[in-house]
Amino acid sequence: MDSFTDNHSSSSASDSPRAPSPSSSSSAVNRALQLLHSDDPDSKLEAAREIRRLTKTSQRCRRHLSAAVQPLVRMLRPESSEAHHESALLALLNLAVKDEKNKINIIEAGALESIINFLQSENLNLQEYATAALLTLSASAVNKPFISASGAIPLLVEILRDGSTQAKFDAVMALSNLSTHPDNPSIILETNPIPFIVDLLKFCKKSSKTAEKCSALIESLVGFEEGRTALTSQEGGVLAVVEVLENGSLQAREHAVGALLMMCESDRCKYREPILREGVIPGLLELTVQGTPKSQTKAQTLLRLLRESPYPRSELQPDTLENIVCNIISQIDGEEQSGKAKKMLAEMVQVSMEQSLRHLQQRALVPLYIIAQLTGSSLASLTLSLMMDVNPKAYFGTLPVGSNVQSLVAEIIISFLLMFVISGAVTDNRAVRELGGIAVGMTIMLNVFVAGPISGASMNPARSIGPAIVKNVYKGAWVYIAGPIIGAIAGGFVYNLLRSTHQPLSDDLTKTASSNFLKTTS
Repeated sequence: MDSFTDNHSSSSASDSPRAPSPSSSSSAVNRALQLLHSDDPDSKLEAAREIRRLTKTSQRCRRHLSAAVQPLVRMLRPESSEAHHESALLALLNLAVKDEKNKINIIEAGALESIINFLQSENLNLQEYATAALLTLSASAVNKPFISASGAIPLLVEILRDGSTQAKFDAVMALSNLSTHPDNPSIILETNPIPFIVDLLKFCKKSSKTAEKCSALIESLVGFEEGRTALTSQEGGVLAVVEVLENGSLQAREHAVGALLMMCESDRCKYREPILREGVIPGLLELTVQGTPKSQTKAQTLLRLLRESPYPRSELQPDTLENIVCNIISQIDGEEQSGKAKKMLAEMVQVSMEQSLRHLQQRALVPLYIIAQLTGSSLASLTLSLMMDVNPKAYFGTLPVGSNVQSLVAEIIISFLLMFVISGAVTDNRAVRELGGIAVGMTIMLNVFVAGPISGASMNPARSIGPAIVKNVYKGAWVYIAGPIIGAIAGGFVYNLLRSTHQPLSDDLTKTASSNFLKTTS
């Protein structure tokens, strides 16, 4: 959440085309701070604009300019001009981007009171900047209680109702940030925001970040009866959530199915029909196969709840997905919905079977990969031995230089590093694969430099077994079998443990990253 709000606020609050170079940034920072502490209003205005420019993309400048927070907050006071207000607010907004300390310092310096006043300003630019500021500041867990206690929530809902399009987007995302604090959903509900959230959800693209935040906010609010009632009472409210479930991003779909499941679990008799009327079954079927693990589980549970049964849920016997869906389909009004759901079920069964077969095929290929690598290594070693007439003293395999344990540890470490880099730079669905070869190649080179004098830097059992077979040299062979396998398994496991999300980056982001790199190196 933090990274998105920071990037969004930075782009909306800054339009300077060029970031400061490292060589000039230090003097520019000092000059900006000097101007900011000047008594001349024009100098302060120039300083605020310069700070905004310096902090657009430079995390280093944000840290060095943290001392500017206090004087910039003073520029937000009522006696300053609107030009000073706008420039100071934009500078503070950039200072807060991706900097937790600055976010907290801005609130502690007293900026919140002025920001709240700007939310009510007739100056639409100030109103937009203040909303964007709350969006960024609310990404900090420390700030959330202070922001909600300041009375910002009702004002954000007013902007959600009457503000500009950009202000509405920022307001709903700020409210979504605030809703993660346990005390805030009930406060948000008191302002009756559901109609405005639904209107925005209808208007925005279902795969957008805005739709994701709207769905997350709705999921938080339907945990209360007032939220559930408001959603079903709003025309097209449930339908908007169902549309996100069908067409949203992976995370948005997870929030959407979570909201519908929460409604059905709270009172199945009351909310079953409103959910079914909006044609939720096809989307749920697709989600059981193609959603995130949480989405799949929630979709399965919701399908069971949507089936009518005279028995309490705890007494139901386990059912297949097909039986559950067919039971629901038989009770849906309209042949079109029934036919669509049946067709979707058949497609989902086919996709599920294809995925299962694909996994089996991949597992079946593993022994073939091992045989192919051992064969290739042995043939290459034999060819080299015949061509070069290698004597025993010039053995081209890998041998422990010191003890076997020392070499084993070295092989585990370098194999761990190699697999970790491969996981992040090549096989991850978020990787920029055009650049993966560079990262892997550099890692192998580094491993050889470091571990070559210790163990020979094998990193692959086949690389050591082939020469050993050809030259009949098996000293420490077990080291080069156990070490790389242990290291590779550990590297893959740790990477999967540490990765923050399984969602892929958009094509635009990956293409931009690779194209920018290639441009700078060409």
